[in-house]
Amino acid sequence: MKFKQNLRYTIFPLVLLMMILCRHEPKAPSNTYHKALVPYVNFLVNKQKDPVDYVMDLFKKHDIVILCERAHPEATQYDFIFQLVSDPRFIDEVGHVFTELGTITQSKNIDSYLKSRNLDEQEAERELLYIYRNVMFHPVWSNSNSYEFLKKLRRLNTSLPVERQIYLHFSDVPFDWKGMTQEKYKAFQAALPDRDRIMADQIIHKFSEIQSSGQARKKAFVIMNYRHAFNDRFEKPGGEKGDNVGRYIFEAFPDRTANVMINSVRIMLGSTDQDVIMAPIQDGKWDAAFAAVGNPSVAFDLDLSPFGQDEFDFFPVREKGLTYQDVFTGFIFYEPLEAHKFLYGISALFADGFDDVAASRYVLTGMTTQEAKRYVEEIRQRRESSYDNIEEMKKTIRKWTNPKEEIK
Repeated sequence: MKFKQNLRYTIFPLVLLMMILCRHEPKAPSNTYHKALVPYVNFLVNKQKDPVDYVMDLFKKHDIVILCERAHPEATQYDFIFQLVSDPRFIDEVGHVFTELGTITQSKNIDSYLKSRNLDEQEAERELLYIYRNVMFHPVWSNSNSYEFLKKLRRLNTSLPVERQIYLHFSDVPFDWKGMTQEKYKAFQAALPDRDRIMADQIIHKFSEIQSSGQARKKAFVIMNYRHAFNDRFEKPGGEKGDNVGRYIFEAFPDRTANVMINSVRIMLGSTDQDVIMAPIQDGKWDAAFAAVGNPSVAFDLDLSPFGQDEFDFFPVREKGLTYQDVFTGFIFYEPLEAHKFLYGISALFADGFDDVAASRYVLTGMTTQEAKRYVEEIRQRRESSYDNIEEMKKTIRKWTNPKEEIK
C-alpha cells in the first residue's frame, strides 16, 4: 500500500508536467490540412518566439523598427503595441515611439499630456480630448483604440521615473483647424501627395536629434499604416520606387532599420475609399497554417521562412516577382482575423458642443450642412465591428483544411 502511495506521488507530478508541455506544444496532424501547408506548418511548429521578444531582439541589431499597422480602427493590435511599449526592456532600451496618427502641430500638447504628473483624472481627460479633437487633418478621428492607448500610456508614464518615461512623437503633416477655410483646406489637400516625404523628413530629423542628444535611449519604434511602412525595396510596376515613409527611413538609415508586418488582410484591385475589397493573404493559406497550429502569437524573420518566399500580394499594384521578404524584415501573428475588432466612437469626444464644431469642419471639406450633421450623428455612436466579409474570408481559409480538396 505504501509503495502504491509513493508511486502515485512520484508519477502524478510527471503526468501533470507532460500535460502542461503537451498543452503548449502545437499539434497539427498532417491529415487535417492540405499538403501545400506542410512547409508552413512545420516551420511554425519549430518557431515559437513571442512577438514582444522578437521585436526586442530586432532592437539588438537595429536602431529603428517600423510596425506596419493594420486598418487604423483595429483594436487588438494596440493590445500588442501596449504590451511592447510597457515591457521593461523597451522602457530601458528604446523609449521612443513615432506614430503616423497625430499632426506634428500637436507635439507640445501630447508631450505635456503624457509627462505631466500634476493633473487629476478630469484635467487629463480634458487635455486628451483637446488633442484628439485636433489630432488629424480629418475633421474627426473617432477610432477609440488609439484614444485608449494614449490614456494607458499616460498611466504608465506616471508610474515611471522621469528618465524612464516613454516619449511619443506625432509625425503627420503640420495642420491646424484654427482659422481653416474651404480655400485653405483645398490648398492643403492639393499638397497631400507630398505627405510621405514630409512625414519621413520629420521622423528622420527628430531621430537624428535623439541620436545626437545626451540621453541614454537612442532607438525608435515607428507605427505606420499599410504601404507607409514598406521598405526601400518595394517597387511599383516598371520598377518605380514607392513613395513610402518606410522607404525614406531605410534610405536615411540603411542597416539600422527593420520593418515588421502584423497579420492583416490584403486590399484588392478595384477598392475605393468608400468600398474596400478585402481578402486573406495568399488566398487564405497563411491564416490556415496558423490555424493548424492553434493560432499562437508568434513572430519571425521572413527571409528564414517559407512565408517570406511567397509573392507579395499585400498591395494590389506592385512589381512582378516581389516577395514578402523583399518588403518586410519580419512578421508578427497576433490574433486570427475573426478576432480582429474595429472600435469606433468616444462618448466624451462630442460633448460640450463639439458635435457642431465637427459638422462645420465637414462642411469645410465639401459636405452640405445637412450631410455633415447626419454624418456626425452617425460617427458619434459607439460601435464595434469586424471585417464586412469575414464569413467569406473564413470560408476561403477553411478550404485549406480539407486535404482532399484541390486548391486552385
